[in-house]
Amino acid sequence: MKKVTAIISAAALTVCAVMPAAASAVYNYTADGLTINYDYTDDSYYDSIKEKGFDYAGTISSIESTEPEVYIHDSVTSDGKTTVFVSLGPKAMALNTSMNSVKLPSYLVDIGDYSFQGCLNLASVEFPSTLETLGVGTFMSCTNLETISIGGNDSSMVVIPERCFYSCTSLKKVTIGDGIKNIGSESFFGCPVLDITIPPTVTFIGKNAIGVHSDPHTGEILKYKKVVIRGESGSYAESYANANGIDFLDENNCLMGDVDENGFISSTDASAVLKAYSLMSTGSDSGLSLKQEFLADFNNDKHITASDASAILAEYAKIATM
Repeated sequence: MKKVTAIISAAALTVCAVMPAAASAVYNYTADGLTINYDYTDDSYYDSIKEKGFDYAGTISSIESTEPEVYIHDSVTSDGKTTVFVSLGPKAMALNTSMNSVKLPSYLVDIGDYSFQGCLNLASVEFPSTLETLGVGTFMSCTNLETISIGGNDSSMVVIPERCFYSCTSLKKVTIGDGIKNIGSESFFGCPVLDITIPPTVTFIGKNAIGVHSDPHTGEILKYKKVVIRGESGSYAESYANANGIDFLDENNCLMGDVDENGFISSTDASAVLKAYSLMSTGSDSGLSLKQEFLADFNNDKHITASDASAILAEYAKIATM
């Protein structure tokens, strides 16, 4: 079956878009299972965009697509005037269950509240370096999202807002780049197996942001066991992890092979690795925490095998003869 990609292209929109007679009017474009609605945004955006050679700055109010891949181009041209998209409005793509990937416009600055809420099949998001602001609950209940890398690389973003990735139940790997300072309350609430890297620039993490969920019957806040925060020793991230009973891992300050985390390597660690390998070979959980899984991968090949157990035993024997 031929793979179809929904493309909001500048070329297609040049033909079909009609410039509004007044700022309150809304552009509308529909073709090939794709509908986009957009309008002018405010003057603060307009001035900065005009300096880059564009005529107008636009806010996308809604996008509807039945295709799995959505690629939003940067701008639309009509009557010789170019509108560049800098903002994605609240709930602009919420509840779209067809989309599994989205590439956002290169000049996008702002994403509104709940823009992608309930996009159950969304697995991949490509953020532009220009992005400064995410809204509350932007990716809430995107249950197919597995990995996210956000901030850093000259990004101006400083806040991950509250409930941003709330109940993203498949989210396993998060990398937060330098420059982010604030992680809002419940940002990663309800993410049961999470390996999250937090930079030293973060100086605040809100209540119930990481590693917890609520009992559906009682509402009681419960902790997950398979969560690890990676970061630098002495950082705010380490303090938050310790205060909330979450495993903390500094990759540059840990003893590889020390699976039981008692401060030294022994045959007991090798036995724990063999047991984990045996369980995983049958498709079961390793029985280890995410931090312990990292420490068990002695040869650092991203797999826990009998070779790791052998290497740990060899290291133990070497230390014992010193």
